[in-house]
Amino acid sequence: MLWLFMSHSIFYEFFIPNCYELNDLRRGDLVKKKLSTVKKTLAYEILIMPALIIFILFIVYPAFSTIYYSFTNWTDINPNNYKLIGFDNYIRLFKDKAILIGIKNSFTFAFAATFFTKYNRSIISPCTGFEI
Repeated sequence: MLWLFMSHSIFYEFFIPNCYELNDLRRGDLVKKKLSTVKKTLAYEILIMPALIIFILFIVYPAFSTIYYSFTNWTDINPNNYKLIGFDNYIRLFKDKAILIGIKNSFTFAFAATFFTKYNRSIISPCTGFEI
């Protein structure tokens, strides 16, 4: 029976934090406490705002504009005259043999670098006599 009472008090203490505060605090004190929490939250948001603006300006916007322009026939020679062409750029890209060789080489290098980085210690360590 005591465990049941303790579990209920622990439940109310952690999951319903205002049930004890309402008895202990007057309404004005509770409003002040919530207002100070709002002020702290607002201060955090103001401090995050410059980093968020820089992130959106230099990361998010260029990423979305790159995706948008990849579906157009935009060129540097005539940048104001472009139209949407859909997946034609991607179809032409994957028909080019040089691009396919580059993609294959990239995956080969990524796999080899991962394999040798991961298993380098177990291959070289017994040969040198040093234990890692």
